[in-house]
Amino acid sequence: MIKKNEITALLITSAIKSIPEIRKNMYSISRVAKDLNFIEETLENIKKFSGIDKFLIVHDFKIDSEISKIHNKNLFKLKNKYKFDLFISPSSLAMPSQLTASNAFKLGIRKIKSRYLLFWEHDHLFIKEVDWDLVSKSFINGSKLTKFNRQKNTINSKKELQKELILKKGLINQFFESNYKDLVSTNFYCNGPFIAETDFCEKLWNNVNFEIPNWNGIFGGFIEGPVNQKMVEEQLNQNEDDFRNKYPLFVYGGKSFDPIVIHRGNYYPKYKFSLFSFDTYRNIPRILKHKLFKIFKNKN
Repeated sequence: MIKKNEITALLITSAIKSIPEIRKNMYSISRVAKDLNFIEETLENIKKFSGIDKFLIVHDFKIDSEISKIHNKNLFKLKNKYKFDLFISPSSLAMPSQLTASNAFKLGIRKIKSRYLLFWEHDHLFIKEVDWDLVSKSFINGSKLTKFNRQKNTINSKKELQKELILKKGLINQFFESNYKDLVSTNFYCNGPFIAETDFCEKLWNNVNFEIPNWNGIFGGFIEGPVNQKMVEEQLNQNEDDFRNKYPLFVYGGKSFDPIVIHRGNYYPKYKFSLFSFDTYRNIPRILKHKLFKIFKNKN
């Protein structure tokens, strides 16, 4: 049985992000970060539904952003109340957030001393109480990382990983029956909430190619991109047993289990204007649409 005092919740937060490879002339501002109480709500939610009360928060802090400065100030206020460890990972608006957030992930995990970690991006919430017997069952049967499901556990292959799904259909996110009764395995990593052995997760994040910016597209954003690209490479070039032994990833619950967590966060755009930027003119229709929507919303 996994003991809750062996788990540290690693919470990654940022108030604003820049993804220039998607939109060079735009910043994305977290909607939940505008609510000054959202981190406190997240901490209380994790404590209530999981029983975990040890937290380490890493802030991807854009030092040239007023929004980030406000968010950082609020984190220090909460630190005194909740007694969590807080680490600041400095970055700037000019740096791609896919890279800076991934650096924050790696900074945080180096600071964790506990055997297990609960990985948590700031805009998620539990909607059900964690059944620790289910979590322990997956680890007893070989799991090194168990994802808390955000969607119903829908099996798209039986007990076999299928390279053909990748080679013919490009489907890399596979859920399949485990070799153990009522457990679901997967070949896919994502930054949704999960519990993992700290050493395994650290190796997973470090054993990837950060030289090429594989941050977006089918492999996923942030650290997901490099991790999943590496995993697909090995799945296509190894036999199934070797792959599954190296990546024993499970999903919370069994077949058809309903979600236990929700993603509540999204972002609104902030455009960077420059008379000399072609991207500004290219985005004028999108900018005007956003401005008109805000005016209409305020009137109503």
